[in-house]
Amino acid sequence: MIFRNKRLNDNGPMGASLIELEMRRPTLAYLTYIQSTAEHLLYAEPRLPDGTIARIWPHENTIWADDLFMAISFLCCMGKMTGNTRYFDDAANQVLNYHTYLWHPEKELYYHCCHTDVKEHGVAHWSRANGWMLMAQADLLTMMPEDHSMREAVLANFNRQIIGVLKYQGKNGLWHQLLDKTDSYEEITGTAMFVFAIARGVRMGWIHKDYIYAAQSGLKGMMAKMSDEGDVTAICVGTGIMPSLTFYYNRPVQQNAPMGEGPVLRALVEMSQAKPYSEVDADDQYNKIRIIK
Repeated sequence: MIFRNKRLNDNGPMGASLIELEMRRPTLAYLTYIQSTAEHLLYAEPRLPDGTIARIWPHENTIWADDLFMAISFLCCMGKMTGNTRYFDDAANQVLNYHTYLWHPEKELYYHCCHTDVKEHGVAHWSRANGWMLMAQADLLTMMPEDHSMREAVLANFNRQIIGVLKYQGKNGLWHQLLDKTDSYEEITGTAMFVFAIARGVRMGWIHKDYIYAAQSGLKGMMAKMSDEGDVTAICVGTGIMPSLTFYYNRPVQQNAPMGEGPVLRALVEMSQAKPYSEVDADDQYNKIRIIK
């Protein structure tokens, strides 16, 4: 995929990783690939007239939630490396546009896709799709300048999604393959993405510190899906767009696939820096109340 270099899946996150390496140890081969990816993303990747990144299948100009991460992982690293705000501008616009196209306000979740040609949403609130969206925003907020004109809008969007997704966490700390369907299986990749984003949000001060409780519960659930040897199970296989909930219900699971190991590693690293949840004793708060005599 990294050499095919024709889609965001091929070059977005891979190019972002090479940017990190290029900033540590400049290498002509890295820079050549990075420049090629930037050209592709800015000028070749299909977009709607408003600049929103889309795909040409299964319908013409279909928006896939997955692509927010595929694009932003690269865009925000390019902004960091070059100092050129155009990359942060594009990334922030993608977040806000994807929210417009994919958000379900009543369920407070994102659809997996939107077919803009027929103005129809997909059928599923797929866990990993929502995870890609949230993880992308966490990465963007980490790297974009504090004084960027769209930072507050992105931050508000991040908070909105956090509040929504927390309503669907299961009793074991895990989130389901279909977030709003408790009869779908518990899945680790979406869970790991949510744990990562919540923990990052707490550490950076974007959300209240008590949310770490949900991340800790998620981590506990994740560990139940991992062996003592480090094998990661309950990873939904690669999943395209299908107008059928049954398709999502019946997606096979596998272990030790990159789309599972990557988010799990990110969640583990972020949680290693997290301050554990500590409950405030109500009795300790009473002397803060002024008694009127």
